[in-house]
Amino acid sequence: MDLKKICAQALIEAAYYMWLAKPDDAFSEARVTCCICLPEMFASEVCIYNKQDYFSEHTSEGESRFGKIEKISSKSLACEWGLVLPAGFKELGVSLIYEGDDEKMYVSEHWYFGEVG
Repeated sequence: MDLKKICAQALIEAAYYMWLAKPDDAFSEARVTCCICLPEMFASEVCIYNKQDYFSEHTSEGESRFGKIEKISSKSLACEWGLVLPAGFKELGVSLIYEGDDEKMYVSEHWYFGEVG
């Protein structure tokens, strides 16, 4: 089994257990996800968003302080890698185009799993 797939599945499961532990009285905007960043996966993480605006800034199409965001609708990382999504979890993929510190342009894929709907 590919190491990236193993790591991605572990992040999804960690986010799921955090989601299960979320208090019933957690405010309505709080959402738990994990983000798989490709191609290197270095920036991949489990995320707890306390504000809808901040989540939207990472996932809504258009320009943000992070760069240009475009939704990925032509494929599914979960299908490609055979990832298992727990009940209640969904997938959202975005392409991020941004300028690095070296002033070169970069493209990365960010795949969110969890409370993304």
